[in-house]
Amino acid sequence: MRRLAFVLIVLAVGPASAQVDSHLQAAKDLLAASNADQMAEKMIDAVFSQVEAPFKQMAEQLEISEEQEPIFEEYRRRLLELMKEEMSWEEMEPGLAKLYAEYYSEEELLELTQFYLSPIGKKFLSKMPELMQESMRMSQARIQDFLPKLQELQMELQDELAQSE
Repeated sequence: MRRLAFVLIVLAVGPASAQVDSHLQAAKDLLAASNADQMAEKMIDAVFSQVEAPFKQMAEQLEISEEQEPIFEEYRRRLLELMKEEMSWEEMEPGLAKLYAEYYSEEELLELTQFYLSPIGKKFLSKMPELMQESMRMSQARIQDFLPKLQELQMELQDELAQSE
C-alpha cells in the first residue's frame, strides 16, 4: 500500500514539477532573448560610476592623508569587487527568472521571447540603450527646469514652519 501511495505521489508531483521547470525555463529564455544580461551589466556600470562621487566625498570627510590613501583605495577596490560579485548576472539571473515567472504565465513568456527574437524585437532591443539615454537626458533637463519651483516651495515650507514655532 505504501508503495502504491509513493508511486501516486511521484506521478502527481512529476508533471507539476515539469510544468514549473518549463515555466522557469521560459522566463530564462526571455531573459536571454531580451539581452537582459547585457542590460544588467550596463546598469552595474552605471551604479559603479555613481559610486565614485560619494567615495571622493567620503575621502574628503574622513580627511584621508597621503599615507592613508592606499588603505582607502584598497577599501574602495574591495567594495567595488564585492558589488560586482553580488550584482553579477550569475547571481541575479535565477532571481530575475523566478520573478518573471511569477508575473507572466508560461504562454506570455513564450510570446515575449518570440517578440524579442523577431526583427522588430531585435530593433527594439538595439535602440533601447539610446532611448534610455535620451529619456534620462530629458528627465534631467526637466528636473533642472523644475528645480527653481522646488526651491521656492522649500522656502515657503521653511517660512511656514518658522512661523508656527
